[in-house]
Amino acid sequence: MKFDDFFIKSCRFSEKHFKFLIKAPKYSDEFKESIDFLEWGIRPESVIIFSRLVLIIAFIPLTIITILSILNNSSPGIFIVCDIFVPLALAHFITEYPKNRANIERLNALSSAPEILIQLIISLKQNLNLEEAFRFSSKFGKGKIAQELKKSLWHCWTGKRSSLKEQLLLIADKWGYYSTGLKRSLHLIVSSFSERNAERRDEILNKAISSMLDSITNEIRQFSMNLYLPTLILFTMGTVLPLIIISLLPMFSFLWNKSYSNLQIFLLLSFSLLVTYIYSNQILSKKPSGFSKIEIPDGIENVPKEGNIKIFNKEFPAFPYLLLLFLFFSIPGILYILSKLIGFELKFKFFTGFSSLSIVFSLFFVMSLYYYAKSIHKKRIRDRNEKIENEILDAIYHVASRISEGRSSEEAIEYTAKVMKHTTISEIFDKVCWLMKNRGFTLEQAFFDEKFGVTKNIYSKKVISIIRIFVDSCKKGSKHAAELLFTISNHFSELKKTEEETKRILTQNIQMMKTTAVFFSPIICALVITLQTMIQSSLIEIEKRFYSSELFSIVGLPFMQSPRVDIELLYLFVGIYMLFLALILIRFTSFIEHGDDQIEFSLNISKNLPIVFFIFIITLITSRLVIH
Repeated sequence: MKFDDFFIKSCRFSEKHFKFLIKAPKYSDEFKESIDFLEWGIRPESVIIFSRLVLIIAFIPLTIITILSILNNSSPGIFIVCDIFVPLALAHFITEYPKNRANIERLNALSSAPEILIQLIISLKQNLNLEEAFRFSSKFGKGKIAQELKKSLWHCWTGKRSSLKEQLLLIADKWGYYSTGLKRSLHLIVSSFSERNAERRDEILNKAISSMLDSITNEIRQFSMNLYLPTLILFTMGTVLPLIIISLLPMFSFLWNKSYSNLQIFLLLSFSLLVTYIYSNQILSKKPSGFSKIEIPDGIENVPKEGNIKIFNKEFPAFPYLLLLFLFFSIPGILYILSKLIGFELKFKFFTGFSSLSIVFSLFFVMSLYYYAKSIHKKRIRDRNEKIENEILDAIYHVASRISEGRSSEEAIEYTAKVMKHTTISEIFDKVCWLMKNRGFTLEQAFFDEKFGVTKNIYSKKVISIIRIFVDSCKKGSKHAAELLFTISNHFSELKKTEEETKRILTQNIQMMKTTAVFFSPIICALVITLQTMIQSSLIEIEKRFYSSELFSIVGLPFMQSPRVDIELLYLFVGIYMLFLALILIRFTSFIEHGDDQIEFSLNISKNLPIVFFIFIITLITSRLVIH
């Protein structure tokens, strides 16, 4: 079950059974707009009730633990902090979740806006008919903006709205709050209808495209420049601060005669992860829109179904097989934990920490394998489609050149296939020529036939729309087709340049973030464990010497008590913390660079998690060898 489904069901359950937790709710307009935008079918009140229910559920056990720690003469400081702030952080996360999801959905919608805008303008240049432009863009566009174009068209057909220009201005005002470039461009499109001079009208339409692309570049550049301080705080809060506190805990315990436990360490690390995740969401919510990615559906040929993984061309249900792998590799750690629960010591001949590290290794291995097997097949298909996207811009330029010389579209395609030999688009054009010659297909059938058409395995809406425009334009004469193909080539080439420019801007600024996520955080985690072990051993030795000395029998200093922390569990807790911290930081950098792209996110995890664990182990072994 996806988290969204769980969230919706939890909100409905909370509203149904715990209405007494809310009387006169107060919430912002932004909060209500976000829930309405998501179309989840829940009310703002249900989210507030759910957040308060979670606050109570978290507060009660933490309060009990805090009271028990005070009665046992343990240091209650960490428990008190967690008892106050963990429930508040969880409640805040729940109330902010709809707004974060709505922001992501808006980014996804706006990422397809440049392509939709170009499709609108190309259609208008081909035929100055706004109804036809709406129809074409809603058919080949994707996301909520394309859906709104389709809905607007339907409203005009049914008489609910009188003018598509009016509808376009309404769309511009609705999305203009999130993208000033889109609003400006849509207003320019409407104003172009008032221009009678065809050349001047084309200039206005071209300006609409450049205005949108310039706006995206400027917003990305500004966001990138403002990233330094928030990311510094994020990495400090997530990586350095909690681990420094953990490394100092033995000293506090020794000086104040207040013991601390592994449970306190676990709560502190969990609270740090929660705050880091919430803060990372807050930073990402301010990211401007970029460009859309090609979506590859589940269950198609060579892609596993949802919930399955595919390894060596064999598809398996993910959960049971990965669970077995996890249990197999973590046997030493499971035996150690069982021995602690039962109450007897289980000795291993290996170095301290090996047993619990087996659980950490299993988690890293299983998660890396899952994300790799889940996404690598989609990645290969998308790479092919992206290659076609890049090649088709050159291909249609060659086709347009041949058509402008008076050649037929079939001859132009055959010529282009020869010129661009050894490319993917050449293979596609060769198949088109073969279908037309050997099966008697028309140009449209060769491209779009449901069974044999070459586009049936192409998932790029951009490529499909370009081919559709080309096929339709050929019906109106070679001169018209050539002019339109040159226009397509120019506009989509401009879009490609802007996309590459935004990638370059973001890549330059997140390189240090990637380095911190993959290299620095595991190094710090390993050093903290070694430092903690060293300090604890030293304090125990000091306590032994001091209590056996004659000075203690004369003075007596009861506050000096050495800490007693299970080092095996410390390895386990810090290792799991390192895993989830890596997931949060990798998600953060992946979202900044690629947006809400699950394929890139999954591959980044599968690629970087083994590196994180390897660096952690190497640093751990090296630091222990140096100290000892």
